Order: sequence, then structure tokens, then C-alpha cells
Amino acid sequence: MTLDTWIKLNYGTQGKFNASLGLPQHTVNRWYNHKPKYFLIHLSKICADTNTSVKELIEMVESRDKEVKILESGKS
Repeated sequence: MTLDTWIKLNYGTQGKFNASLGLPQHTVNRWYNHKPKYFLIHLSKICADTNTSVKELIEMVESRDKEVKILESGKS
């Protein structure tokens, strides 16, 4: 599962994900688009709130991080 799909299934929107973590508006969007590994700062809370395994969340975040690096480098 992709991180985007996981967010939609567990929170509905990035805004609701922001609220659940007590983050400023649009933080989840910035992290998703530029620094996905920042989600790991809240790993324990996210996993506890969503019943997602640590391994699964780390895999999704690492996969998204690779995508972001490809997009930022202009490679396809």
C-alpha cells in the first residue's frame, strides 16, 4: 500500500492527519511532498492510533522518500 492510500484509509484527509498529530496546517502535505521521513518522528503515536505495524509504516515512508528523491532529481 502507498503512503497516500494509507493516509486516506486511516485519516480520510491530510488535514485530519495533521490534527491527530497536533501539527500546524499543511505540515503533513509538506512532509508527504518533500520530507516523508519526518513522519517517523511520530512513529509510536501513528502506529498506536492506526494499528499499523512499525515495519509497515517504515516501508511506506521509505518508498515515498524514494519517490520524492526521483521527482526532485527530475528522473523518471
